[in-house]
Amino acid sequence: MIGLGLSLGNVAVLRRGVEAEPYTVMLLGSSTPERYFTEYTGPANANVQRSTNGSSFTAMGTMGAGAATLGDVIQKGRGGTVRLIGRGVGGSTLADWEASGSTQRSGAVAAAIAGNVDALLVIVGYNDATNSLIASKDAHKAKLRSLISKLRAEIGKSDLPIFLGMSQFRYASGYQAVDQQHDWLHEAEYEVATTDANVYFAAHAYDLAQVSDGVHQAEASYPIHATRIGRNILRQLDGQQPEKGPRATAATALTSTTTEITIAHDSGSDFTPTSGITGFKVRAGTSLLAIASAQRTSATKVLLTHASNGGTAPTVTLLEGAGPDKGAVIHDNSPAALPINIQATALASPTAGTGTPTPAPTPTPTGKSAQVNFSSTGSSANPTGWNTWGAAAASSLPANGETKALNQPGGTASGWTMVVVSRPYGGAESGTLSMSGYPNSVLGNFWYTDSTITSSTLRLTGLDSTKTYTLEMVPSRSGAAPPRPTIYTVNDRPAQSIEAASNTTSKALFENVAPVNGAITITFGNGAGSTFGYLNGMIIVEMTA
Repeated sequence: MIGLGLSLGNVAVLRRGVEAEPYTVMLLGSSTPERYFTEYTGPANANVQRSTNGSSFTAMGTMGAGAATLGDVIQKGRGGTVRLIGRGVGGSTLADWEASGSTQRSGAVAAAIAGNVDALLVIVGYNDATNSLIASKDAHKAKLRSLISKLRAEIGKSDLPIFLGMSQFRYASGYQAVDQQHDWLHEAEYEVATTDANVYFAAHAYDLAQVSDGVHQAEASYPIHATRIGRNILRQLDGQQPEKGPRATAATALTSTTTEITIAHDSGSDFTPTSGITGFKVRAGTSLLAIASAQRTSATKVLLTHASNGGTAPTVTLLEGAGPDKGAVIHDNSPAALPINIQATALASPTAGTGTPTPAPTPTPTGKSAQVNFSSTGSSANPTGWNTWGAAAASSLPANGETKALNQPGGTASGWTMVVVSRPYGGAESGTLSMSGYPNSVLGNFWYTDSTITSSTLRLTGLDSTKTYTLEMVPSRSGAAPPRPTIYTVNDRPAQSIEAASNTTSKALFENVAPVNGAITITFGNGAGSTFGYLNGMIIVEMTA
């Protein structure tokens, strides 16, 4: 579990004048709202009260970490008196609450009327999924909307604000049997909470620690969960939209073994962790592909490296099923450190068209090109017409996310940018060699991989999707004895192996490569039998499509 960085002392940033009338919230549903009033202890606030029937209220006190924290957050942000009515029923289902003649609903309605309730916090549905009561996502949405409609009608407030808390995952044994149920549950709740009038997203709890039953919140989780909800209730009172975590919005297959995920932010602008991210699943058809790494490449991008998709356009889900790996899920950099939303419906990567293609004309150069000299920082070599990119020495590695804007040989901007997606080990110099088309100083400097970092990935961006590109790359290491092969891949083209030891003739050539979403991905690394891989120079030529 990563640190959430939440400061409970900073929640009262939404300033309000003291209200004359009390503000009353009812908590209803299954065991989470029930345990809000009975589990652990929270802050004491003399202006927060509690009740079960809406008629008689007593001081909140400290019993019930969730309710005490929720009341404290709302009261400090709003002022005045805050009253909480607890109507949680452990083990109950949405089906129970929505049914005609529901005793759970009738009791809550009576208390809501008696207490002149101002808003409802509804957390119910987990038990429906666990007991396989959900027919489909749409069926669950319809039942949830029916409950909301009945509550409003029976309480007599047609526009009563409803805050929907998102249901937790199930980590108790046997959860695999209800994976689909939980997918329907989570997506139905989120869609109703973010699309229906006067219905508001309350908070996720899935990322928070649970007790040994694998279901309910641990002691440290209640204050975090309640603070998230309290902040969103205050935002609704201010006429603002609720805070929500980031979302995965698109998946793009860059190569057969790499897929890029686009992240859209709601309350933050960046995210952690930067590597070892968990929760994603990649499939080629019905086959689940093993994920080797998941790392941040920018504030809005995650790169998944996985087993080969075999040419099948992959699909990606996030936090799919009843008990996904949430150990290092994405959290944004907002004050509340909000977790990423669940994406159980697969994101499909772009696929190629079908049918018999019309033969294309032979591509020809457009006249636009760029040359890159992968140098070491300490080198003075800066050949004319080349973009010299100085990699730091091994003690200070080229950073992931580092960029280089490329100029054309005449000095005009190309509009292309090269990005370090995953860094090499470092940069270095060796003796001077000669090769046609490459200055001696280019062959004498290189970026390299080694036994600890065996491959490095670069991305060429800003390309014209109506054009293709030819890329030529050279590895060369003076004074080295073979074997020193370097492996190169470009997008999903077959890999090429070039012997780097004292190389003065061989080049890796990838012709007429089509960019994917305006980018080409290049990887170099250690070849068979070698503990090093090299990249000295690269020539990029734009071609007609």
